[in-house]
Amino acid sequence: MAKMELETTAKRVENKDWFVNQYNYDTFSVSRLQLCFTRGVKFIKLFYMENGLQIASKKFDEIEKIYVLEFIDSDEKLLIIGSSPEGLKLLIWDMYNTGEIETTMILDDFLKIENLGSRLARTSGNILQVDDDGKVTSILKRVNNKLSKQKQKKKEEKKLKLDKFAVPNVEKFEGIKPNGDSDKSHTIYFDKNMNPTFKPIVTEKEPWVLGDYERISYCLYHNKKGTETETLQLIVNRSTVQIWHKISDETKQKEYLPNKGEPFLEYIWTNRIPVNQEREQTRLRIEEFKYGLNDGRLNDFYLKVYWYERIRNKKIKDNDEENAIKDENTAIYNIEKNRTKLEENEHVERWDKVIERKNITEKFHAVRHAVKALEHLNKRYKNKYLVDSYNRVHKYEEMLVYIKHIVWRFAKYDPENFNLLDIRYNFMKSLILGDCDHLVKFILFGDEGNIENNYANREMDTEKEKKEKEKRQKMFEVRHIPRNILWPGEDFLKDDDLDLDRFDRKDDRIKDNEVIKPGNNMELAIYHCKGREHKDTCMVGYLLEYYSRHATDCAGWMITVSKAIPLLFKYNYDDYARKLFFKECFADQDHFSAQNSHEIIPVKYLARRNHNIKFRAFRPIIKLKSDKYEWHYKVLSSLKSSKNNMFKFFEDFDNDLGKSPLALRVVPLPSFTINSIPNKKVEYNYKKIILNILWFIFLPRWYEISRKERNKLSPFSRMILYENNDNIYDNPATEAVIDFRWQEARNFFFFLFLRFFIFAICFVLVSWAYLDQKAIPNTNFLFASIVIFYYLAIYQLITEALQLHYRGPKKYFDEIFNSFDIISIVISVIVMSIMLKNFRLSDGFGSVEAVDTGLIAGISFSIFILWIELILYLRLISNIGIYIYYVIIIFKTIYPFLLFMLTVLFAFAHTMFVLLKKSKEH
Repeated sequence: MAKMELETTAKRVENKDWFVNQYNYDTFSVSRLQLCFTRGVKFIKLFYMENGLQIASKKFDEIEKIYVLEFIDSDEKLLIIGSSPEGLKLLIWDMYNTGEIETTMILDDFLKIENLGSRLARTSGNILQVDDDGKVTSILKRVNNKLSKQKQKKKEEKKLKLDKFAVPNVEKFEGIKPNGDSDKSHTIYFDKNMNPTFKPIVTEKEPWVLGDYERISYCLYHNKKGTETETLQLIVNRSTVQIWHKISDETKQKEYLPNKGEPFLEYIWTNRIPVNQEREQTRLRIEEFKYGLNDGRLNDFYLKVYWYERIRNKKIKDNDEENAIKDENTAIYNIEKNRTKLEENEHVERWDKVIERKNITEKFHAVRHAVKALEHLNKRYKNKYLVDSYNRVHKYEEMLVYIKHIVWRFAKYDPENFNLLDIRYNFMKSLILGDCDHLVKFILFGDEGNIENNYANREMDTEKEKKEKEKRQKMFEVRHIPRNILWPGEDFLKDDDLDLDRFDRKDDRIKDNEVIKPGNNMELAIYHCKGREHKDTCMVGYLLEYYSRHATDCAGWMITVSKAIPLLFKYNYDDYARKLFFKECFADQDHFSAQNSHEIIPVKYLARRNHNIKFRAFRPIIKLKSDKYEWHYKVLSSLKSSKNNMFKFFEDFDNDLGKSPLALRVVPLPSFTINSIPNKKVEYNYKKIILNILWFIFLPRWYEISRKERNKLSPFSRMILYENNDNIYDNPATEAVIDFRWQEARNFFFFLFLRFFIFAICFVLVSWAYLDQKAIPNTNFLFASIVIFYYLAIYQLITEALQLHYRGPKKYFDEIFNSFDIISIVISVIVMSIMLKNFRLSDGFGSVEAVDTGLIAGISFSIFILWIELILYLRLISNIGIYIYYVIIIFKTIYPFLLFMLTVLFAFAHTMFVLLKKSKEH
């Protein structure tokens, strides 16, 4: 409502049966990023505000009818009030931490369904209730108090359990290397009396650390029943905390044991420290560890680790990196030895993390940390050059398999909660930076047998295949939706996310002349794959296929694609873009199934017969119209009405044909033509309006942004800047976009043409007066024509200079139109300046006794060039412009042949010249 315009639409399809009609009680709740909706039944649907796509749908069996919805706790939880047999019940759905119902409570007796509307009030982020005495209290405050008490109670109970069942005799032992030697870098803690047969199941699980490093392990659980032995080991490495599990049995074959009797990863957490800061001094350090057993089973454990990092946002130059590391190491040493307080140092800051048993048992935590670990490991793999060691590569790939399995298992069996976590923590970004192509493919397409990648060479689907694909698509549960707007307080790029280019050892990586900062997952995937062969960019193809496949129903699926299209051209992946524009989402659309298309098409287009017109492009009206009109609105409205009536009269005059059928299609690229240049709010008055008009008429127009700020241009404009051929224009979608933008740009080109036309007229008049002194006897008129000529020449030269500076010499001179613009102006100015040597204010060119024949040739050539420039300006008329471009294309095609023939002719001419000259001398 702040902008008084439509922000987004959420599309919902339902069967209007008796059940829905019985509980028709529409309830909404809107947060900064989400919209929650229910018809009053047990189901709640959650939508993303930016694109209108559904995030999740959940059924609540605890209540029969829902009356109130409200986002709380930084929009991470949803408060629900509904009716139940016990009365009004309050639920809190913890959407992004556990996915479960966190709290259930019955509201006070005075709050009934009948008086819910008069006793309950919703404010921004709060719900108030009024009791019988008129006292106002906050329901959220009561809920928060209850939650705080519950958390405190759980914390105390956990502490009691840990203290009660704590392992009493934990001793410190030295690790042993695989060759039997003592491993002083590996410290192991366990109770030798309780677990006398314990042996560590893993010893070194950070293969990217090239040297020896300190590790600490704890035996969380070790039990031997008969021939079966089960072990759970926690190991703290330099930058990761891992929990490994092993079940072995001497009497069973390996095929019948979990992971064939080998240790497998249950949990991993990484501190995500930047690669260039990871070293011995910044390793993970243990502040506290507790664990307890109950009847031989792991009851709970508590691990608190801390580490040091460089102060965030502190800029260090490359040549000062070594000195910065020395200062940081000194600061860490002094802090650890209590020589310096943490607050007093200016180099590092301390971070800590608590890991408990719930991080393993509650899969929300486990999968979050596993996804981030994939990104963490890939950065180190690219940086440390592990390909030099087969053993390290094998260990690294083995760890990746275990981590990916944790993510795959959660995505497969709980897709809706996976989508919620992706919304909150941006899983897709970590998978892209982790180069997890196969995992991304599974998340996007599920268990489909062979995913057809339309960006590879393949034949057209048969009707049967299309039906099967549509069936699979309907049955598939969405695990990922695109988005540009992040969760409040979150940054898309962190630390060393874009440093993989620096880690790559290839010397032929693309070096950008401009700073590119991806703002969404689609842009990041393209940027991450830049410089690779097409066969190594599968991830880009998967994302484009996934978004475009779903976009037939809602254009919101393409919000990230529309912004990423320019990067496809910048990094020479334009083949993806060309095939994208011929996808089904540009033709087979279902955007308006719930709305009549005649309500969207402007009335002026509906009234016309539209014969011999391929299409009309327009932008739907999204702003709310005021019912209060100013006087100038009434004048403009009457002018528009007269214009439409005139068009209708001429179209209907002597026309026996009926109206053409209209088909409404959408270019499913949201914000494709919208730039990010900030609009300056200026209060206009008559004086400013007049000054702006004079500025527009007499001074050249500057660009709103500099050449270095071209990232603020619309994606469509950036696509035009980056493309290096005209193939992208040969599709209906781009034609529609160009037609739409041309309606706004044609006035600018029309005024350029008008200035050139006056410039040419002035030149013709002055040259005519020079050739025939009696043709224009009025010297004042000639003088005015000369002044206007030079003014327009300067105006046009400045315009061309601005364009040359903004676009660059290569782009500028690649277009033949720009070359003729410069040539026509410069030659005309030179010839005019030569003519003016004989001009006098008293009699004009009356002093000219004999016309210079060389100057006549110059005037003739200048007029010829001006005529060519005038013909080229006719490209502004589309029907004529087609033939002009035909001529240019033909000329560019035969240019090498013409150059070859001219070279041959010159060779023969030179040969004959030498031969005849020698013969003449002889």
